[in-house]
Amino acid sequence: MNKYHKPKVSVVMPAYNEQDNIEWFSKEIASQLKKAGVDYEIYYVDDGSSDNTAKIVTDLAKNDAHIKLIRLARNFGKEAATSAGLHYATGDAVIVLDADGQHPADLIPRFIEEWKGGAQQVIGIRTSNEKAGFVKTVGSKVFYMLSNALGAHVRRNATDFRLLDREVVDTFKDYTERKRMTRALLDWSGYETIFIDFEAKPRLHGVAAYSVRSLIRLALNGYISSTLKPLYIISLFGAVITVLSLFAAAFIIIEQVLLNDPLGLGITGTAVIGIFVMFLVGILMIAQGIAAIYIANIHLEVQNRPLYIVNRARSIISKDNRNE
Repeated sequence: MNKYHKPKVSVVMPAYNEQDNIEWFSKEIASQLKKAGVDYEIYYVDDGSSDNTAKIVTDLAKNDAHIKLIRLARNFGKEAATSAGLHYATGDAVIVLDADGQHPADLIPRFIEEWKGGAQQVIGIRTSNEKAGFVKTVGSKVFYMLSNALGAHVRRNATDFRLLDREVVDTFKDYTERKRMTRALLDWSGYETIFIDFEAKPRLHGVAAYSVRSLIRLALNGYISSTLKPLYIISLFGAVITVLSLFAAAFIIIEQVLLNDPLGLGITGTAVIGIFVMFLVGILMIAQGIAAIYIANIHLEVQNRPLYIVNRARSIISKDNRNE
């Protein structure tokens, strides 16, 4: 980076029904960006909110040219909203964080310093979240355990709170997946990364938009977009079952037929057939379920629909940064 060039940093915040957090959090973010001594722009991506989120951002933008609004035509989900913000952001670096205020804005100057020092990604690692609840806490541990086992290699407790160099953002814009986990795609890119620990702040207003069901769907998207190992694992499992079935059949033939049941097991043919049929049908159904998930995602990719749709008439965006 040219030391005489004053860098421009874009902040991207997907927002869904965050009307009570917009104003105070915007002030805090702007304060930290000014402290870092950078030019900046703040993009709120309204993901089809049903409250006054868009109106509040619009009112703020009238008095502050740094604030922009990208208003999606409907609710497309956080991953699509984040992608929209990254597509439109024009900064030399882009900081992504949640609009609910739980990502500590006071870390922004440190993120920027690490970036100025050469890091291409600076990722926030959540060390604690008291409000997560038992189900989400356990689910998070299971997700990361499965990620490592399946080869997805998502960093444990890594969050969407991160700074991305312009080169990383430009690379991300080339990704075409519809079903996506944004942070998994960014981690996959392999750029030089610095990790910074933080404690999640309590949510002051509103409720979390992500339900347990949404988190499970996000985890599945992350697995499917990052690794094909489930297909290979179930295929290997089926091969092992087949081999064991052959050994079991050979044992039964020798023990029951050739040696006339010297162990006194009294295994009937019907019982043997029933056990193996039930077991193999279960394996077949698991394999079909996994294959169906992949086929469903292939179907969505082939459709090639837009990842998101921006309601331009209701957005506040400069005419020269429509990066679609």
